[in-house]
Amino acid sequence: MDYWLDLAVTNFVEYIAVVLGGGLVLLASSILIKKICRYWAHRKDSWVSSEELDEEIRHHLFGLGIEVALCAEWIARYREAAVKQHNRFFQAWQKKEHEIALVELHFFLNCLVCILDFMRIIGNSIGDEVKAYVDSDTFPDHRDARNHFEHIEDRLYGSKRNAPKEVFDEANPRTIHFGLKGSEQTFQFGDQSIDVSKAFLKKFLEFIDELIPILMTK
Repeated sequence: MDYWLDLAVTNFVEYIAVVLGGGLVLLASSILIKKICRYWAHRKDSWVSSEELDEEIRHHLFGLGIEVALCAEWIARYREAAVKQHNRFFQAWQKKEHEIALVELHFFLNCLVCILDFMRIIGNSIGDEVKAYVDSDTFPDHRDARNHFEHIEDRLYGSKRNAPKEVFDEANPRTIHFGLKGSEQTFQFGDQSIDVSKAFLKKFLEFIDELIPILMTK
């Protein structure tokens, strides 16, 4: 939406410049307006859309390398998918459809891990402060939760080699595989728990989006 607004405003101002013969002043104004539109589009959503990154961003990223640009495209796609999956997870949880909620949470965590993996490739490719930023928060507990879902059949009915640690409830040991706590908005597995709240989603999206301004300085 912001991209098309940007394009419409730019074309309109440039058309007025031609009609009035205003030349450089109005043309300069159109460029300024275009930059402002892009600035606010990037502040609202640095990745713009899953279908296509903003052309100025894409052009810059390809200058950093094809691998970097393609990874950024994948991050944009999985970013949108993560938002959708988290919404589906929350909707099912609020309806007390816990089995469905757990499946949706699994898929959300898959999106999260894919994004982090693509960000790591970008960080390793460019190095310096890009890598430092990517490595500043790897969300290890959320990755563990994703791995728990990925190998749940083995942990429940197979070798149980990596089953969650037992927790004690008044000296009685028990193994927790799927613990959703509504009051805390957390997911517990064994002695580990992760934040799955809307506040966490906001924090994670901000972590993703802050990568773009860093890349644009390269």
